[in-house]
Amino acid sequence: MGVKTLLTAEDLEQMPDDDLLHELDEGELVTLTFASWGHGDIQQRLIGAIRDYLKANPVGRVLPNVGFVLHRNPDTLRAPGVAFVRSGRELGPRHKAAELAPDLAVEIISPSERAGQIRRKVEQYLAAGTRTVWVIYPESRNVDVYQAGGFRVLSESGTLEEPDLLPGFSMPVRELFE
Repeated sequence: MGVKTLLTAEDLEQMPDDDLLHELDEGELVTLTFASWGHGDIQQRLIGAIRDYLKANPVGRVLPNVGFVLHRNPDTLRAPGVAFVRSGRELGPRHKAAELAPDLAVEIISPSERAGQIRRKVEQYLAAGTRTVWVIYPESRNVDVYQAGGFRVLSESGTLEEPDLLPGFSMPVRELFE
């Protein structure tokens, strides 16, 4: 039986750029597959809607595929497809992963991802202090919404809202998939 080599966020930052997106799951390197164009389309629709909202309501910033160090020793670093961080929270140096959990993390599911992987990510985000996690399922066209107090599913007829973080923001779920 081999011994696993655990990496730190600093180790990951020192690795040569291979044009792939990597995360750390308690020190273990996880390489993510390239996103499909459909995944990118959903990501851009959501970022655009939040960005439009933030122009009129500057309560934070929306970021795509940014690394967030959720835990240290062993390091857990996740890069949600979309993240929102409230104003006043310090992200740290611009050339490094953020040393905090995003307030809102959004994962857009690809067909290769397994339910256990997603559940683990959601648990890691919430344990690190993320207030809300949206998990978007393009195939079934719904969104799972996780918060410390519970879980709910939004169908295409539902509306994405997060009144505590984005007061007044509203986006029909169906618009993600048009």
